[in-house]
Amino acid sequence: MTKQASLLIDEPPMLIYPSLAKALGVDRAVILQQLHFLLNAAKSSKSNYNFIEGRWWVYNSYPQWQTEHFIWLSERTIQRIFLELEQLGVVLMRERVKSRWDRRKWYTIDYDAWEKYIQDWRDRSCQVGTIEGAKVAPSMEPDRHDDLSETPTKTPPKKKKTPPPKEGGEPAVR
Repeated sequence: MTKQASLLIDEPPMLIYPSLAKALGVDRAVILQQLHFLLNAAKSSKSNYNFIEGRWWVYNSYPQWQTEHFIWLSERTIQRIFLELEQLGVVLMRERVKSRWDRRKWYTIDYDAWEKYIQDWRDRSCQVGTIEGAKVAPSMEPDRHDDLSETPTKTPPKKKKTPPPKEGGEPAVR
């Protein structure tokens, strides 16, 4: 009998390339990669329901994205990231409202726009060496929440040690 360790790959993992995380930031990279995974799953299905106007699409409401795919992100953060990816032109969105209560949005990746974006990013990275010098909208900066190097640390001043008192009770003078 083997013992399972908490939070260590006992469920299907979400994998991303480190270079994708560097180009987009971790959370945006995870969302784009998961969208790509779901689009491939839609292509593999025997149904053409998600094939609309020559593209494969996937749909969810923001609460569904949060509970089914991105449990560590808030609905608002998921919405913001999808909007940022739309503004970049790499993710396309459409609403296919069937009823008042069905507010799901449909998403796909514009793979041509993605290839252009990543090539431009690589070109900028080669010119400046890091993404910090690239012309990226402030909201598209890579996630830095786990970079502790930016947190200033203060070393407390060292206290002078006072030598122990001599036998007569007076402190020793140095």
